[in-house]
Amino acid sequence: MMDRREFVKQLSTGMGAALTPGVMAAILSGCQPEAEPVGLLTARESEVLGSLADAIIPRTDTPGAIDAGVPQYIEMMLEHFTPAEHVETFRAQLDWVSSWIAGQNGRRLEDVSADKLTGFLTDLDNQAFGDGAAGDVPPGEPPLFAVLKPLTVAGFYTSQVGAQQELHQTPFGEYRELPFDEVGKTWA
Repeated sequence: MMDRREFVKQLSTGMGAALTPGVMAAILSGCQPEAEPVGLLTARESEVLGSLADAIIPRTDTPGAIDAGVPQYIEMMLEHFTPAEHVETFRAQLDWVSSWIAGQNGRRLEDVSADKLTGFLTDLDNQAFGDGAAGDVPPGEPPLFAVLKPLTVAGFYTSQVGAQQELHQTPFGEYRELPFDEVGKTWA
C-alpha cells in the first residue's frame, strides 16, 4: 500500500512536473482551508484579501473565489508555507490596497468605479506579470499579484466548488476533443 506522500512524488515524477515545496506541502496536507480564519491577518486585511480574490475569480453562473473558501486557503498558505518576510510584505500590500480603496471613497473593491477598478487591477497585473511598468500600486517584492493570483487560482480549482461546479470531470475512458462553445467549460 502506497502512502499519499509517495503517490504524489511518483505522480509528479511521472508527469515530469517539479512541484514547489509550498504546493507539495499543501497537497500532502490535504489542501483543506480551515473553516475559520487562522488569525494571521486582521479582519480588514481578510476583507481586502477577499475583495481581491473575488475580483480575480468573481461569481458568475458558477461560484466565485469567496464561495470556494479561497481567502481562507490563501491565509493558510501564507501562515504555513510562506517565508515570514514575504508574509509581512503581503500584509503591508493589503494595507496599502485598503488605503487606496478608502481614497476612492469605498470600503471594498466593489465600491470603486468600474473604470478605476479595471485600471487598478490591470496595473497590479502589469507590475507582477507584464513589463513591470505600473501605475499606483503597492510597493514590495514580490509584487502583490505575483503571490495572490497563483494562490487564488490554485485555491479555487483545488476546492470542491471549483473542481465540481466550474470544471467538468472527464468520464474514464472517454477522451475526445470537444468544441469549447459546445461544453462551455474546460475539462479536469
